[in-house]
Amino acid sequence: MLTPRSFARSSLFGQDLYWLKVAGPEGPPPCWMTAIVPNVAPTVNAVTYDDVVIGSSTGAPDQTFLLPQSPILAGAVIEVLEPLPPAPALAPGSPVPPPLADGEEAGRAWIRWEEVANFDFSTPTSRHYALDYSVGALTFGNGVVGLVPPEGERNIRAASYRNGGGAAGNVGAGVLNDLQQIIPAIASVRNVIAATGGLEADTLASLSARAPGQIRAMDRAVTTADFATLALAASQEVAQAVCLDGDPALIRLILLPNGPGPTPQPSVDLRNQVEGFVRGRALPLLGPLITAGGPDYVPIDAVFVIVPADGSTLDTASEAIKAAYAAFFNPLTGGPGGVGWRIGARVDAGVVAAMASACPGVGLVQKVTVDDGRSGVVLKPNQLPTAGKTTVESADADAL
Repeated sequence: MLTPRSFARSSLFGQDLYWLKVAGPEGPPPCWMTAIVPNVAPTVNAVTYDDVVIGSSTGAPDQTFLLPQSPILAGAVIEVLEPLPPAPALAPGSPVPPPLADGEEAGRAWIRWEEVANFDFSTPTSRHYALDYSVGALTFGNGVVGLVPPEGERNIRAASYRNGGGAAGNVGAGVLNDLQQIIPAIASVRNVIAATGGLEADTLASLSARAPGQIRAMDRAVTTADFATLALAASQEVAQAVCLDGDPALIRLILLPNGPGPTPQPSVDLRNQVEGFVRGRALPLLGPLITAGGPDYVPIDAVFVIVPADGSTLDTASEAIKAAYAAFFNPLTGGPGGVGWRIGARVDAGVVAAMASACPGVGLVQKVTVDDGRSGVVLKPNQLPTAGKTTVESADADAL
């Protein structure tokens, strides 16, 4: 946000300061504010490379080239130096053609080719290539599916590509403080909040789990299941996605991001990315109705009645249970199997009791109740559980 030139100090609430009035957007999702910091700029964990020659075509089918750096981020521009059709003969008195620009060659030109996920729908004349982002491998067609680049010396290049990404870029606040080059009027830099969004390549397990839904959706959002599937496919940062079907005037996508902390919420950038991706695959009439937001977290209170193990005390067992209980409700790594919680899940006292039984210092779990004595909590379709108040009591020995 740029402040106006007329921005001036004023006295409000007994303080003489520069004041900002911020109005949140109407309707869901709500606006989350992390900080108000001057002189900010968005940054990306990436290095851009331009005009990098990556090889020479032999004219053989199924050629593969490696980009010098990997992994590769989306948006690479790949070009092939191709011969041009013969120019028509100039008629007498025609103007002389202008001289060639830098990088141009007589009778040849750099032609941009198109990236495809595979060559299933490529024709023999399709200027297509496939790119493995994890290792930077660039593959061309075989002349039957996908055109073969013409034979030539140093005629395959990346006009532009970016290398970077990965979970290693998710550094903490204050870590990025090294100004790589002198920039006028900038004395120093610092990341005021922790970096997020860096992810490793998809695993075979995650691809296997997502593939059936994507095949059924056929890259089109028609049913609520299609909307959820495409929201999940929009970004690796989305760990879970559901589409609510209770409001005919709104298509609400609930996103659980791969983020830190006990209650991760999708960033504004991620919500915008998912909304744009899904809108591009839905009927135009439905586009304005699509909105993405985060889950509502419901604190689950629990009361444990236990018998400490031999050699342990109630305080020791209580500390272990409280620590395990907080970790148990992590939406990404908690739950009975350690694989997280599904949005809209049911929380049973039985699984909570099993968690407590495995804690060090606990000899016997006599009873567990959640949310004021209930045996279970059924969450709404947009809700996830989070750890609430934890009470640990000693069992009455006479009742055992």
